[in-house]
Amino acid sequence: MRMSTVRVLLAALCVLLVGSALAAGSSPAHAAPKDVVTVTNPGTQTDPVGAVVDLPIQAKDTSALPLVFSAAVLPPGLTIDAATGVISGTITGQFNGNVTVKATDGVATGQATFTWTAGNKVTVKAVAKEQSWVGVPVSVQVTATDSGGAAVTYSAKGLPAGLSINPGTGVISGAPQRITAAPVAVTVTATDGTGAAGSAIIQWAVGWAVIIPNPGKVTATVGKAINVPISHTDVFGAGTRVTFSATGLPSGLTLRPNPALVYGWPTAAGSYRVTIHAKDAHGGLSTMTFPLVVRPAVGGPAGQIRLALDGKCLTDPGNRTGNGTHVTITGCQAGSAEHWTIASDGTIRVHNHCLDIAGRGSAAGQQVQLWQCDGAPREIWMQGTAGELVNPDRPRLEHQERHRAEDGCLPHQEERVMDTARAAGAGRRAGQVRR
Repeated sequence: MRMSTVRVLLAALCVLLVGSALAAGSSPAHAAPKDVVTVTNPGTQTDPVGAVVDLPIQAKDTSALPLVFSAAVLPPGLTIDAATGVISGTITGQFNGNVTVKATDGVATGQATFTWTAGNKVTVKAVAKEQSWVGVPVSVQVTATDSGGAAVTYSAKGLPAGLSINPGTGVISGAPQRITAAPVAVTVTATDGTGAAGSAIIQWAVGWAVIIPNPGKVTATVGKAINVPISHTDVFGAGTRVTFSATGLPSGLTLRPNPALVYGWPTAAGSYRVTIHAKDAHGGLSTMTFPLVVRPAVGGPAGQIRLALDGKCLTDPGNRTGNGTHVTITGCQAGSAEHWTIASDGTIRVHNHCLDIAGRGSAAGQQVQLWQCDGAPREIWMQGTAGELVNPDRPRLEHQERHRAEDGCLPHQEERVMDTARAAGAGRRAGQVRR
C-alpha cells in the first residue's frame, strides 16, 4: 500500500517537471518583436505667404514595413506626399497653428506635432546713407513690397529734427533744423494690415551748407575803427548766392553783407558774443559765433579845457546831455560839466560823448557839438603847430569873429585855450579850434 502511494507521488512530480519545462520553452525570448513607428519632429516653421516649401518628414519603423504619411491640417497651398513624407507647395494664405504629421505601417502608427506660422512678408528698400544740410529741403523715397499684395503703412524712428515720413507714400520730407555730430541711425518700417512688418536702416547725417570760419576772439577799442572780414564756403559751389546778417553787435558796429565785413567804431566797452547768420539760395542755413571784447578808450590828460580869453572853459551845458548838444563857453567852475578827457584815439570826451563837428559840410563857422562816440573822422582832434585844436579830416576852418560863443562856435578872439588838463598838470598851450 505504501509503495503504491509513493509511486503515484513520483509520477505526479514528473508531470509537474515536464509541464514546467514545456512552459519555459514558450517564454517571451522566442516571441515576435513589437512594431514601433517613430516620426522626427522638424521643429517650428515660419514662412511668408508666397513662400515655396519643400519640407521632408523623417520616420522610422522597427518592422521595416513601408510607411504611409498623412497630415490633417496644413497651411493653405501645401500637401504631403503619402509615400515620402515631403510637405511641399506654395503657401497661398495665412496660417498660424499646429500641424500633426502621422506615419503608419498598417499596424503601428507614429506622429509628431509642431507649430507652423505663415504670414505676409514685407520688404523695405531705402538708401543706406543720406547727407542733408540745415535748411535745405529734403525728399527721400522709401518703398516696400508685401508678399500678400497688401497695402502698407510707413513709419520712421530717429529722423533728424525737421523731417517726417508720409505714412501713405513713404516719402521723407522737410528741412533739417540742426546738424548731427555724427550720422544717426534712422529706422524706417512698413506694416501691412495683418501686422506683418519689415524695416530698413538709413545712416543720416546733417551738416552746414554754408561754412563760416571762426575768426576767434576779436579785440577792439572804443572809438577806434575795426574791420573783421567774414569768409565762407558753400557746399553748392562758389557761385551760390549767400545772404548774411548779424546779431549781438555792439553799438557803433554794423555788418556789410557782400562781401561780408563787420566794421565800424564801437562806442561802448564790454564783452559781446557776435553771431553771423548765413542763408544761401538753396535755403541752406549756418551760424557762427565769435567773442568780441571792446576795451574802453585809454584816457589821457583830464580836466578843464580853458580858453586864453578871460580863462573861460568849454562846457557841456546840460551836464550829461545827449547827441546834438552844442558845446558852450562859460566861466570856469568845478564840476563834471567841464571835466574833459583827451583819449588815446584822438577824441575829446565828456560824459561818454565826444566833441564833434556838427553837420556834414566843411564851411567856416560850423558848430561844435556833443555826439555819441563812434570814431567818425569828425570826432578826431589833434594839436596844431600853434597850439590850436585841429580836425585832420578837414583842410581848414578858422572860426570868425561874427560867430558868437552861444552858437556853439569859438569866436576868433576866444580861440586860444589854456591847457586841456590843468588837473593833470599838463603845461602845453592849446590854441584855435579849427578843422
